[in-house]
Amino acid sequence: MLSAKFKKTFLNYFWRIALTIALLYVVFRQINLVDLWQRLQSTNPLALVIFLLGEFLLTYLTSIRWAVLVVPSPSKKDIKAFFKATMLGLFYNLFMPSGMGGDLVKWTALTDLKISKSKLVFTMLLDRLMGMFGLIVLGFVGVLLMQFYGVANAPTPVFWLFVALFVGTVALFFFIYSPLQLKHLPLIRRIKPLLKIEDYLAENKNAFVQAFILGILIQLIWLIIVYVLAQAVGFTTGWWQFFCIQPVVNLATALPISFAGFGITEVGFMYFYQQLGQESSAIVALTALLGVFRILMGFFGWLVGMIGEKKQIA
Repeated sequence: MLSAKFKKTFLNYFWRIALTIALLYVVFRQINLVDLWQRLQSTNPLALVIFLLGEFLLTYLTSIRWAVLVVPSPSKKDIKAFFKATMLGLFYNLFMPSGMGGDLVKWTALTDLKISKSKLVFTMLLDRLMGMFGLIVLGFVGVLLMQFYGVANAPTPVFWLFVALFVGTVALFFFIYSPLQLKHLPLIRRIKPLLKIEDYLAENKNAFVQAFILGILIQLIWLIIVYVLAQAVGFTTGWWQFFCIQPVVNLATALPISFAGFGITEVGFMYFYQQLGQESSAIVALTALLGVFRILMGFFGWLVGMIGEKKQIA
């Protein structure tokens, strides 16, 4: 007899895979496969190299961002350990919901650092939040440009969503740097986990700011290398249009409803960029290359994990 937990997990993966296949089917039936293949064949190899190097740079910067949240002044050895864990996370991303599911397990690669499990998990979640803050800041700037300068069309719900998220981000910073403390509130002070989070933020304000700045930088570099790749497959969208719309696309495609982020990425790109008059084959060519690089980086993550295990055995 199969356990209820196993059945639930199996059905969860089954429906995600089924949804992924359905979404990909809907997307690919709209395009000319011959045109898609020609675009992929004619892609400038230099753009592919730039994107791959950019991916490694982003992984390294992400490792530093996580490290500064855990270790006050991380050494090269510490950053190397966090880089290995982040690379392993890219491998596990291929088998988890959305393109960020690997975060759920990557912290297990850092148990040798003798850092408490709770701190690793908390800072891992905080690191992901820093990445989201970077996306929110760029997205907020983007929707402002769309709203007031007509760079592109921003749906009203999307505009107000980014405004609300940005206001929430500012409010969080205000709380961290204000004299207000949760432990002074009668009801809140009974929730010990919240008090521990407050103590951590109070003791690590500089690390929080550093991680926040890195979050913005990482999102900006991601926009640049994706734009380079988009131009290589024939995108006609200008830089400012791309800058405005891509954070919105990133937020939409982060929804954990498909397998490893496939399917929802293609649908998100198609929905937003078709409104800008972009050809379907160019959009799918871009998402196909993003998918290939996602798999390739996952493979490199697996290699990093294998090399690390062999060194430990030796």
